[in-house]
Amino acid sequence: VNVANNEKFRFNCSHISEPLTVLTRLFVNDEIVDYVLSQDLGRKSNVVEFFCQLLIKFYNLTRNSNNKSDQLTLLSLCNLLWSISFQVKYKDELKNNSVFMTIIKLLTNDNIDLTKHEYMPRHLSSIRKATEGLLWNLEDKPLHVATPLITAHRSRPLAMISYSHANILFCKQLVDKIRLMEQFDVWIDYLNYELTNYTSVTHSDDIWEEIAEAIEIASVVILIVSKEYYDSKSCRQELSYASDVLKKRIIPIYPNTVQKEYKATGWLGIRIAGLKYIHFGSKEFNAAVEELTNIVEDTMNTSKYVMPLRQSQPIITYNRNQARSLKHWTLSDISHWFDVNHIHNDIKDLYAFQTKTSLLLYAGHLKLYYIQEYELLFSRYQEKYGKQLETDKFITFVDALYRLYDEDAD
Repeated sequence: VNVANNEKFRFNCSHISEPLTVLTRLFVNDEIVDYVLSQDLGRKSNVVEFFCQLLIKFYNLTRNSNNKSDQLTLLSLCNLLWSISFQVKYKDELKNNSVFMTIIKLLTNDNIDLTKHEYMPRHLSSIRKATEGLLWNLEDKPLHVATPLITAHRSRPLAMISYSHANILFCKQLVDKIRLMEQFDVWIDYLNYELTNYTSVTHSDDIWEEIAEAIEIASVVILIVSKEYYDSKSCRQELSYASDVLKKRIIPIYPNTVQKEYKATGWLGIRIAGLKYIHFGSKEFNAAVEELTNIVEDTMNTSKYVMPLRQSQPIITYNRNQARSLKHWTLSDISHWFDVNHIHNDIKDLYAFQTKTSLLLYAGHLKLYYIQEYELLFSRYQEKYGKQLETDKFITFVDALYRLYDEDAD
């Protein structure tokens, strides 16, 4: 009976992959997403529930066959629901569907390969990438949950480049020029950055962790603005993490391959509104790179980029005479130091520093045993508050400690 029902369902939905694929293109526009999801189906379930139930159905179908049409439908549904998950108003409904969430988690390990399918649209992400991105949106946690990287005493700023692969030729030209100038370091996903050695890496779903780590340790994020970037959910995920979660400084640049009239709109336009940008189509290439270099270097002049600094955090500095007087800090002074550096009260309450000396000793210890201390604090934080420590809270604390340590050494 189940087989007969599945065959009947497959017959009724034999061409559903085509309109779903078209819809995945349209769903990059949040207004269209809202319009479609607000439609009345005339029954108990709404459109979000309909998509979830459809995904569950096609998941079951693909477990029992290798039908490419069914697999393509499942792929389109994963991409559609990924787009929906960017919308805060629909998150709870998706999260509260336990069957749907279980299947999404199972699909993160899916090995369906449609890359060689003749009808495979190039704009669709793989099932694994779409479901991992969907889970990240719904669970409100960074793409990379492991201990963040640290590059101690970096002498130059590190810029992470976020771009669409459609703009790869411009990216390579830009990266080659930046590396020749040797004014700042650069991380981009087709190069594996380690000190001054660059090794090619293969594009894959596993690059997510590397991208997340690069965003975490970057001084700035250079964003290559284009229609293709706007159309990409992977790019949206990167920018959301950099801008919304970590509050990184974003430098938008328009490549010389886009029309001068093009301006970012929608979710992309909102995130770069008011930011100073560079249009490589409006000036000579070398002059544009020089301007970009000056902007990146300006970030280096505001802080010692040992750890990434939240965009909204002011720099608290002390002159030499003040530094000497700080050796006699009272408990009130220590509390004030936490406050002016905008260190979250959750972290402040985990420590019991009595003197400035204890702060400095801990900063020196942290420089040597960063990973172990992060893991220890992560565990203590979860035990006390019953939730995970947010990376940017820890980064804010460590950055303030390192600046205090370096000022004392001066």
